[in-house]
This record gives sequence, structure tokens and C-alpha cells, in this order.
Amino acid sequence: MKKYSVSLLILGLLFSGCVSEKLPQKPEDMPDVQYEKYIELIKSTRQTIKETKDAFPTQAYLDMGLYSQILQDYAAAEDAYNAVLEVVPTNNLALNNLAVVKEEQGKDEEALLLYGRLIDAAPTSYEAMNDLVRLFKKTGRVQDGRKTLENFIKNFPQEKKNDAFLKFVSDMFISLNEK
Repeated sequence: MKKYSVSLLILGLLFSGCVSEKLPQKPEDMPDVQYEKYIELIKSTRQTIKETKDAFPTQAYLDMGLYSQILQDYAAAEDAYNAVLEVVPTNNLALNNLAVVKEEQGKDEEALLLYGRLIDAAPTSYEAMNDLVRLFKKTGRVQDGRKTLENFIKNFPQEKKNDAFLKFVSDMFISLNEK
């Protein structure tokens, strides 16, 4: 049954904007050579997705999301990351990159929710905690950032609390208090 629903998902995405034949426009500040490289990568990734019959091509969708994100084609990036999350709801890379896409579009509340899901999926991730605390600070919610960091400390496995952990936590508290 799972193989069938995944195949339907892939077929649906093949006919949606995520892997359509439409190519994103070149951002003004991107050199032509770099744009051409991304276009070739997108075409190659789309071909991989189309050729995949029985397995969900997670990496191909992650790649498609990243290429689309770099080219500021946020709708296609969201489609690709959401396709991965449909199959693997706790995929750290898809959660993180989708949160970044939301943040890049000024959708900070949606990004905060996604970073929160990422912390739930990867409770010892320094990067996820850094992004979450940074966005709380950016949105003026310093107290929420402090509470989140305190919970991170409380729930972090005792055996992993080393010098790097202490430095990270200290740096996070300092960054929250900077103007």
C-alpha cells in the first residue's frame, strides 16, 4: 500500500509545479554561468524524479528544493520539501530548508513552527537550536528564545554535555542579550 501511495504522490508531483518543465528565472545578481549550472542540475534532478518508479527519491526532491531555493523559486522549493515531509515527516534537512524558505519570504511564524518541529525531530541539534533562537531574537521574542534554550539545556542528554555544549549554550545566551 505504501509503495502505491508514494507512486501516486510522485505522479502528482510530476504534474504539479514542483517538477514541471517550467524553469525558474535567473536572479538579477546571479552570474550567467552559475545560473546555467543550476538549470542543468534542475533538469538532471527532474529526470531522476521522472525515472523513479518504485522508491521515493528523497535526495532528488531535497536537491530540487535546494536548487529552487537558490534560484528564489520559493513555491517550487516548498513543493519539493513538502513532498519529502509527506513521506518522512521528521526529515531534518527538509524541515530546516523549508523553515529557511519561509524565513526568506518573511513568514517568520511559519518558520518558527518548522524550526520547533526540527528541534522535536533532532533534540540535540545545535544548528536547529541556533536557528530557532536566532529567529526568536529577530522577531523580538527574546523571552521565548530564553525559555526554548532553557528547555534545550534541561532535555539535553547529560552524557553529551561537554565543553562544546557549554560554549554553545553560553554563546546563545550572550547573543540573546546583545542589542
